[in-house]
Amino acid sequence: MNISLDTDVKEEWQQYVDEHPDYRYVSHLVRAAVGKEIRGQYGGGGGASGDVAERLSDIESLLLDIQNGVDDVHDRMDAVESQLEGPSTDVTDLAGDVFECLPSEGMAGRTTQDVLSGEEHAVDEGTVLTGRISDIADHLDTDPIRVRQALQQLKEDTPLVDSQNIGGDESWFRVN
Repeated sequence: MNISLDTDVKEEWQQYVDEHPDYRYVSHLVRAAVGKEIRGQYGGGGGASGDVAERLSDIESLLLDIQNGVDDVHDRMDAVESQLEGPSTDVTDLAGDVFECLPSEGMAGRTTQDVLSGEEHAVDEGTVLTGRISDIADHLDTDPIRVRQALQQLKEDTPLVDSQNIGGDESWFRVN
């Protein structure tokens, strides 16, 4: 249930929660207040008496703790789901730069062997001839893990990027 509150009221309730360790969240305070009202513990009548009221209060406290725990789990799950929903913006932005420096399919295998043997440089006119993640990361001055994430995103999103194993190294390239 969503409740709209004036900013002043919300701040007042939050301050009360902050000052009273019995309550972990504003929602916890609201549940407790409603429970007390229903049981008549504010003097409104209709409530239970004596031992029954004490037991109900204990049960209510336990239920509120469980509900708060469930709320915590939901918050954590939401955070995890938002991370899993898609790559971060910076990886998406990096994917374009990574794609621009990939060698073409035919170039990757031949030039990788030449670079590994020392006959060619790894980068020529903005193209990372080896297609290796470490060389791409060096060329773009970024973290190899982010480059791998960008390449995997490109491979999933488009048929224009693939990889192959050349001499024990993974080499990424543009598909012709």
